[in-house]
Amino acid sequence: MLCCFSEANLPAGRWGALAGALLFLLAACSTGPGRTAASSDRIGAASGGPTPAIAPTPLHRQCLTPDEYPAEVWFDALDGSRLSGLVLGQGSTGVLLAHQHWFNLCSFLPLARELAQAGYQVLVFEFRGFGASPPTDKRVARWLDQDVGGGIRELRRRGAERVVLVGASMGATSSLVLAAHPRHGPELPVAGIVSISGPARFYEMDASAAVKRLWMPLLFIASEVDGKFTDAAHLLYRTAPAPSKRLVIVPGNGHGSGLLNHGPYAAGLRSLIVDFVGQHTGRHTRPGA
Repeated sequence: MLCCFSEANLPAGRWGALAGALLFLLAACSTGPGRTAASSDRIGAASGGPTPAIAPTPLHRQCLTPDEYPAEVWFDALDGSRLSGLVLGQGSTGVLLAHQHWFNLCSFLPLARELAQAGYQVLVFEFRGFGASPPTDKRVARWLDQDVGGGIRELRRRGAERVVLVGASMGATSSLVLAAHPRHGPELPVAGIVSISGPARFYEMDASAAVKRLWMPLLFIASEVDGKFTDAAHLLYRTAPAPSKRLVIVPGNGHGSGLLNHGPYAAGLRSLIVDFVGQHTGRHTRPGA
């Protein structure tokens, strides 16, 4: 069966190379709290602070390389909830990666590594109650936009001057809502947002209302057979007033970060996101390259 890749409102020059690579694939469609110093390796953040732990958080041992163990960090959400994360790369442009429901930071590592290699400071974190991040009481357990805000604040503390938000499913909704309704004012200029299978609403967070207030560049990604998530991608794209917005729909029924990690379109979508970050932050090479 022939697979297809459809998208709306992508500039021809920007999309051409990526579309060609994606369409070449005609096979089946896929579906311990306390801050630590970061690695000084090529994809590690600049070192500083206390001596890093030698062993990683047990939950992350399965996905981190030994060189990445020292890049684990802890930071606070805007309401003080303690969050686990990983910082790769360095530079004045930060990229915050927010995972989907029931997942942890491991799900975003392939993209995080590519972004770090491209010259960005990347913080991939775990929402409250997920991964190594401890749960909170029921009253604040759904304030996930506060976690995104804390991540932006942490990137600012580490020297970032602007940030691009990339979220999968609930992470996308949280990112859109935070950008539209920052509780304490913007911690950093948001240069763009990527929503991957983001629902129009998650818990009390209403992304369909939030996008009406967003004017920064937006990229919506979804698969064509993902039920309400496919519908939400079309709705959010139509509703957003941003003059620079893109909608990418790939064949199959993949969801969230799974679209970036599995199947014939994964590598192309990761490249598309890296390109989106560079296009809207004025960077396409590593510092000093």
